[in-house]
Amino acid sequence: MSAELIEVEVWVLVDENGDYEVSKDAGDLQAESGLASRMVKIKVNVPTPQAVELVGTVEAEPAVGELKVA
Repeated sequence: MSAELIEVEVWVLVDENGDYEVSKDAGDLQAESGLASRMVKIKVNVPTPQAVELVGTVEAEPAVGELKVA
C-alpha cells in the first residue's frame, strides 16, 4: 500500500545579504527597500503520516510480554 502524497508549496525570499524569509503565501513576503532579492517557489510532495498498529499479547501467566509492530 502506497502512502497518499500531499503537495506542499512554500515561497522563499532571499536578499543579497543571504537573509531569507519563508511563507505559504507569496503576498506575505516583501523585499527590503534598496536590496536586490529573489523570490523562489518550492513544491514538495510529502507522504501523509500513516497510523502504526501495535499488537500486544499477554499470556495467562506472563513471565515476559511482547509487543509487535504490524
